[in-house]
Amino acid sequence: MLLGPLAAPLARAQWVYTDAALREGRVDLALRRADTALALDPSDTSGWLFLAHHLAFERGSIARTPDASERALWIRAGLDLLERGRTWAKEPGALDLRRGAIWAALAEVDELRPPHITAEDARRRAAEAFEAAAQAGHLEPQYETHEHGPAVDR
Repeated sequence: MLLGPLAAPLARAQWVYTDAALREGRVDLALRRADTALALDPSDTSGWLFLAHHLAFERGSIARTPDASERALWIRAGLDLLERGRTWAKEPGALDLRRGAIWAALAEVDELRPPHITAEDARRRAAEAFEAAAQAGHLEPQYETHEHGPAVDR
């Protein structure tokens, strides 16, 4: 779209409308609005992160989507969105970091993981995503030692 300086403010407005539609339970409308926002300003990293988080962690949650096959579709949609966003986002490393977080969650929670993905495979994919984030300059973890080994210092 050729909207020049209006693209980013129009996209931000679409994200507000997206959030409102989600709060009203109108998922189809929210997803259409999110697609419009991403089309208006595809460089907005936070938009890609917001939508991927919603798809993978909210729609793909056990509480919201008890059916494992449907849950796997939502999680896959979030992962695919992050992959697509790498081409456009200002900070692709941030998308890699979120992708790593999704894979790490899948590695640790058997109920979330699709049957054809092993915990080991999910860990490998998480490591690859975290490595990509690091190579993009987006991951500089600081560690502190705990009784049970190292943990990321927040």
